[in-house]
Amino acid sequence: MTMRTFEIKNPADWTHVLAGEVLEMANPAGVRRARLSINTTEKVAVFMANNPDMKDPILVGASDGMFDVVFTAKGMAYVQIKSPKGAIVFVKHHTRDQLHKQVNTERFTNVEQFRRRATEQDRMVHLIKLNEQKRDKMLAKDRAELRAEIARLKEVQKPPEVVERDPAPQPDQAPEPDPAEGGGEE
Repeated sequence: MTMRTFEIKNPADWTHVLAGEVLEMANPAGVRRARLSINTTEKVAVFMANNPDMKDPILVGASDGMFDVVFTAKGMAYVQIKSPKGAIVFVKHHTRDQLHKQVNTERFTNVEQFRRRATEQDRMVHLIKLNEQKRDKMLAKDRAELRAEIARLKEVQKPPEVVERDPAPQPDQAPEPDPAEGGGEE
C-alpha cells in the first residue's frame, strides 16, 4: 500500500460544486489557458463548452480523487462536472495561471533582480573584489609618487662629464714614426 499526498494548500481557495452545476469562466482578454484542480470522492467527468446551455460539450477530463484539468479557451468558457449521486466535489480555479498572451508594451528599463549574498562563497568573492579595488588605488598613488621623485631627481642631477681621449691605435695599423725623435728611414 502506497501513501498518497494531497497538496491542498489554502482550503479557502476551494469551492464546493454540486452535481451538474455549470461554472462560468469569463475571459474578456481573448484566448487563455484555464486550469482547474478537482478533488472528489467518486469518479467524475469534466466537460467544457462555449455556451451556458452546454450544447455540444467536449470531455476535457475524467478521474477520481484529486486531479488537474488544463485546457485553452477562447472567450467565454463553461465547465460542467458530472458526478454520481452522493459524490462530494470541490474545485480550485487557478486565476494566476490564466494569462496566455503577453502584453506587447515597450519597456525602456530592465530591472535586475536583487540577489542577496546568502552563501559564504559569494561574501568572500565580494570581499576579494573590494580588497583588489583598494590595492589598485594604493598602487596608483605609489606609482604617482615614484614618478614625481624620478622627475625631481632628473632635474637635480647634472649630466656626467665626458672626458675625451685620443683614440688608441688599431692593431692593423702601424704607428707612424715621429720625425722629432729621429726614427725615420736611413
